[in-house]
Amino acid sequence: MSQNCNCNCEHGKPTVTLPVSGLSIQVDAEALSACQCQGGVPGEGRIRVTEDLHIYVDGKRAESGDGLTPETAVKTYAEAVRAASRYDGCNEFNLIFNFADSTEGDNYGDITITAGGYSTFNGFVITGESIAAAFGAIQVLASAKVTIMNIKLNYIGAEGNTSVTLEGNIVISPLADTHCIHARSGSEIALKADIIVLGGSCYAVLCGFHCGNTMCYGGSISVMNGLTCTSAFACAYNCGVVNTSGIPITGTASGRRYIVQRNGVIHVHGKGANYFPGNVGGTADTGGIYIS
Repeated sequence: MSQNCNCNCEHGKPTVTLPVSGLSIQVDAEALSACQCQGGVPGEGRIRVTEDLHIYVDGKRAESGDGLTPETAVKTYAEAVRAASRYDGCNEFNLIFNFADSTEGDNYGDITITAGGYSTFNGFVITGESIAAAFGAIQVLASAKVTIMNIKLNYIGAEGNTSVTLEGNIVISPLADTHCIHARSGSEIALKADIIVLGGSCYAVLCGFHCGNTMCYGGSISVMNGLTCTSAFACAYNCGVVNTSGIPITGTASGRRYIVQRNGVIHVHGKGANYFPGNVGGTADTGGIYIS
């Protein structure tokens, strides 16, 4: 019995004997670990990395390269995932997608993040060259864990035991009938970023639904004039939590300050009932708790 190391090398292949249910089976000893000449992984042919892997994305390029340098960037998120699939992070190193600034009036579109997109890496980071790296909606699903920093987006949603951390600088350009920052179904969104919410209309800015937690661990939220929240600035329903840790929230908005219902909890750490922007008072009912 032999195993293919998937690297097409011609070096010798010593064998070892393994006992299997009283039998002796000889296998290629080097195929039990990555081939040293090209880093192939048995059965997959992936290249093992020895440090964090950076993949570069630039939608302005004429054609996609291998993604390993800014000069050979891929053009889309989907192509970045495919480029990263050639590598094995050994569950030790991080996968980092670096997005160049977008062109005016264009962006990288909506993306969906699942754990399968970085399955052999310890963690996953999406970072922009600056907040001019613009996206549509970002959905994080299926137990994924991701850090997002220095980008502009329409909204971020986390669902299904996922973990999302926002760091650096984040700009949100809200869309009508959407939640700007929305954790649900056992997920957590951790806010450590300085966040700017532009004018426009949204359902709510901070949301925790169905045992989802939106937690502020630092940073700030600045609201541009002209924002309208059709439900409330902050919402917590069905055992969901919004915990602001009392971070600075500045600016004005139209609409209700908060709604907390059905055993949801909003905790503002001593900031009082008028902490959230709005021109209508907040409400707490059906078991919801507002801790001022």
